[in-house]
Amino acid sequence: MATRFWVFADKPEGTYGHRIWDMSWIIPNRRYTLKKSERQRSQVRVGDVVYMRIYGQAYIGRFVVGGHWQPCPELDVNELAPDNPPGTFAMRDVVLWSPPVRQDLVLHHLSNGNLRARVIEITREDGLLIEAVQRDPTCVRRELSRTNSTPSLRDEIAVLKAKVAGLEARLEKSS
Repeated sequence: MATRFWVFADKPEGTYGHRIWDMSWIIPNRRYTLKKSERQRSQVRVGDVVYMRIYGQAYIGRFVVGGHWQPCPELDVNELAPDNPPGTFAMRDVVLWSPPVRQDLVLHHLSNGNLRARVIEITREDGLLIEAVQRDPTCVRRELSRTNSTPSLRDEIAVLKAKVAGLEARLEKSS
């Protein structure tokens, strides 16, 4: 089955007081928390690539889904929503970006314009765009201004596509 690409959106670190919903808990525990009823949650598969976005701010990194969504029975949160318990996806190959990718640089160039959902499916090219901008935040502006003196965004995406193809081939061999 082909790798799918997603954006998981969350509020800034500290919003939830370092509980399981908070990025200050998610990142060190390598477990991304979503409610059972979250739209599209059930479509996310092991091996899919997820870009982490902070609402209204930035894309802060990416990870590969390392396990199926599991309910959190050990956490005393199910009493808050017994019919809609939280659970987590294991995260592997976590990469955090410093600096993060400003949301406004890529948001309106993505194929999926949904700004509100917590789980959004994007295309492989969308993921490559986010990574190209992470490497060089000026590449979007260069493409928009059609400057010919520097590599275009399409060139950056072509290089990233080749890298992704190589990574996917290695992942298939190791599976």
